[in-house]
Amino acid sequence: MFGNLLNNASKFSDPGTVISLQVDAPTTENEARSVTVRVCDTGVGIDTAVLPHVFDLFVQEDRSLDRRHGGLGIGLTLVQRLVELHGGTVEAHSEGPQRGSEFIVRLPVLFDPTPEEPASLRSDPPKSIRSSLRRRVLVVDDHEDSVTMMAVLLRSKGYDVATARSGAAALETANTFRPEIVVLDIGLPEIDGYEVARRLRKVPAIADTFIS
Repeated sequence: MFGNLLNNASKFSDPGTVISLQVDAPTTENEARSVTVRVCDTGVGIDTAVLPHVFDLFVQEDRSLDRRHGGLGIGLTLVQRLVELHGGTVEAHSEGPQRGSEFIVRLPVLFDPTPEEPASLRSDPPKSIRSSLRRRVLVVDDHEDSVTMMAVLLRSKGYDVATARSGAAALETANTFRPEIVVLDIGLPEIDGYEVARRLRKVPAIADTFIS
């Protein structure tokens, strides 16, 4: 969600302009249990006529004469759907063309892991649960940040994780790591994800591996 908002802010701001990300958490017990995240830029802004519809599917504003940053118009819709799935809200603000934009995401605080809190509510699962989750997962993606982020997330949940940045590396790693699950990007250099999946299926030891 925030990657998309920051990417948009970068695309529609000139080099050297300011882009900020601000996180505001509750500071008192009386405040609503939510976290507010603001992504602000000083870029091209959003026309007031378009502003109420920026989260609609396939809606795009022609923000530049040559539309060099044009896309499919689904990014902000996806952000909104994901925020709502997490029980939050997202809103857009702009004072008009060339006056920048601000996107505000509010997400609920699900629990506060304090010493007084019951163990069942803490973010770390009990040891018995972590042990049952220790499956081998191979993450394949040529985008370094994506593969690193996914690996960190999976390891935090108790999985054994190996990574690969290309189709050839994925095939080599799979033969030695023997993953039970493969998280596989399709757009890989040299050997695409479809071909990697086909070759994995031909290896008897990992023929039944779940590929996503």
